[in-house]
Amino acid sequence: MIDLLRELFSALGRNKLRTVLTGCSVTVGMFLLIVLLGASNGVIHAFMANAGGLRLDVVNVYNGTTSKVWQGMQANRSIQLDDRDHNLLPRRFEEQVMQANRVVEQSAKVRFRNETASMSVRGVTAEYLQTNPLKLLAGRFVNPLDERDRRKSIVVSSKVLEQLKLNQPASAVVGQVLEVDSLCFRIVGVFADRENERQLYGYIPFSTARLLQKKGSRYDFLELKTQGVSDDSASERFARGVRRASGAVHRFAPDDQGALFIYNEARNAAGVNKSMDVLHTATWIIGLLTLLGGVVSVSNIMLITVRERTREFGIRRALGARPLAILREVMLESVLITAFFGYMGIFLGVLATEWLDASYGRQVVDMGVGQGVVFLNPTVDMRIALQALVVLIVAGLVAGYYPARKAIRARVVDALKG
Repeated sequence: MIDLLRELFSALGRNKLRTVLTGCSVTVGMFLLIVLLGASNGVIHAFMANAGGLRLDVVNVYNGTTSKVWQGMQANRSIQLDDRDHNLLPRRFEEQVMQANRVVEQSAKVRFRNETASMSVRGVTAEYLQTNPLKLLAGRFVNPLDERDRRKSIVVSSKVLEQLKLNQPASAVVGQVLEVDSLCFRIVGVFADRENERQLYGYIPFSTARLLQKKGSRYDFLELKTQGVSDDSASERFARGVRRASGAVHRFAPDDQGALFIYNEARNAAGVNKSMDVLHTATWIIGLLTLLGGVVSVSNIMLITVRERTREFGIRRALGARPLAILREVMLESVLITAFFGYMGIFLGVLATEWLDASYGRQVVDMGVGQGVVFLNPTVDMRIALQALVVLIVAGLVAGYYPARKAIRARVVDALKG
């Protein structure tokens, strides 16, 4: 066995260039396959993580700007949702709309002692918690008494406390006073931030926010808890119905897409999910083509290698070597090259995916209507990698077997002629 291994390494050493070329084709093929699958999985895992926080039964209606002239009204008018929309839409779509939440939102500077931070302050009612479940760490959420009395109560996230360097338990923070845009609010609750959430949030009573911002009967967006509007056709019908109903109130064209921006998370999630399916399929196709390229490359090199060594095989047979011994050596060379360099490709591919994860993993980006990660945990199933390596080894064996078998069956005189 030792003599066989010594002879194998000696043969590989005599043909360094050929060995390196064969090995590089195997390494590059496996490396590209691992990186491709890892990057694809990173994108898919990020989508799944973002989808975990989606509220698939919620449709948000935002203020917009008209793009058409309608009933004597000019284009480019700012449309502001008001209490008429809040009262009208649940009645008009009583089978689809289960609940309607008005929301006032603004950016604010918060201050605690000498520390400051920026956050988004939302004015909401107590019902907001039913469509936006928050994990309270201490205290409570906005309640009907806060709303009725227009109290200056605020519920803040744990990240706000970190930014303000309030190094105290959440329960100890409740009851303390926080300065919001130079106004004093009493902290009544602390909630845990959602995973991947970068924006800092605070919640105050809807009536208080509307009074402070002088909104009158207006607000910034309407959140609708719905049922039966998640598929494309139902979502489109619902959006048209909302524009038609609000258009009659605010006097804009029913087909004016810009007048109101309607965001349906279920519809958008379905669209992204289809894109992920396409990405997954495309990745496998490209991966298989990459693997096929590696198979062809290994096969061609092994064919050329065996043909170039026909004279060598003839000399060895003339010196008494057995044909089966020569065939076994060729097969072992193929296995040794593909296995070693294939493992190197897997190793380098895993290092590359780890680098991608360290460089881009869990980076939070603004997605327009929220935040999320675009790359997460680019893992690769090692069983797939090992199966691909086995395919390359088998391809090398098959490509080397037939010309080697032909060479050792040839007459010694013909083999010596090459």
